[in-house]
Amino acid sequence: MAFDGARLYVPISDMANSMDASEKARNANAAPPRPGLYALDPHDGKLLWQSPADDVCLGRSSCDPGILASIAAIPGAVFAGHMDGRVRATTLRADACSGSTTPLASSPRSAEPPHTAARSEAAVRGA
Repeated sequence: MAFDGARLYVPISDMANSMDASEKARNANAAPPRPGLYALDPHDGKLLWQSPADDVCLGRSSCDPGILASIAAIPGAVFAGHMDGRVRATTLRADACSGSTTPLASSPRSAEPPHTAARSEAAVRGA
């Protein structure tokens, strides 16, 4: 978890395939997995916003979009390393009610190369 003085950011792994002995019993009553980043009000625990992780694993084994490692918050952004080999930055807006996520880096196991917000206009047009 990370705290920026106003919001508590909570990473969730929520793996689709936990591969342990309790999986069948747990999945009988479980909702679909919801891995990603969640922002909470630290005073009352109210969910402020959520940023679900996009699934780039495409069914590959040993790949999951959840966040299992520590996250880091700086003014204006939260950084999270996901189990799919990507590092994502969630940019924060002043209204604290939303965030947008950009993959910053990926490992060779990722399904596609990372996208960055700094792409040139020519690259976007395919020139």
